[in-house]
Amino acid sequence: MEKLLAGKSYGGVIPCADCEGIAYSLSFYANSRFQSESMYIGKSNKTFISEGSWQTAGDSTITLLPEEGDSRRLKVVGGEFLLLDRLGEEIEGKLASRYMLRNTDHRSLMGTIHADDSTSIDFKAHGNEPFWGLEIDRDSLITFKVVSGDSLGVVIADVKADSSGGELTFLSKPNNDSLNIALHPIGCMDNMSGKVYDYRVFVTQGEKKYFGCGGFIQ
Repeated sequence: MEKLLAGKSYGGVIPCADCEGIAYSLSFYANSRFQSESMYIGKSNKTFISEGSWQTAGDSTITLLPEEGDSRRLKVVGGEFLLLDRLGEEIEGKLASRYMLRNTDHRSLMGTIHADDSTSIDFKAHGNEPFWGLEIDRDSLITFKVVSGDSLGVVIADVKADSSGGELTFLSKPNNDSLNIALHPIGCMDNMSGKVYDYRVFVTQGEKKYFGCGGFIQ
């Protein structure tokens, strides 16, 4: 099984008792090694990394043996992995299907925002229903567009940083088209694509409010 798993990655957003979900990814390497990454969506965009070894526990089950913490078992189901409970049993109930980890070799669980060489954009965000897009150039300009609406470009007047929680707030010059952009580093899952981003984004335009996900350019 080691030859089949080496170099492969699996992931999913699994249930969480005190957050909106755990963005969990699991990568296998040579010599029966693994690395997992967990982000607690709605609490923090910090990624917790665990490393260790794994071993087979029967024809269709493997056991993860982290260097720190408790072991965890997974069951092979049709080329994917099902996370089992602490006793090695399948989890039942209406959330049972969310414990499935799917192959992410060709489509990463985490949403990545890439730079466009022709622009100086630092941050991008988007939202659904209504669909909207946001671009921030921290040196000068905010561009905001709602589908079926006009694109709005405003000059940044002030940037406020919350040192305790890490939130950033961008304010435009006050006028009829003023914007208030709040970036919260608590993780965010796009409810259409299922991709997970580092920031939850709130946009206020006059009396209208928009919610979405975003991240800094990588």
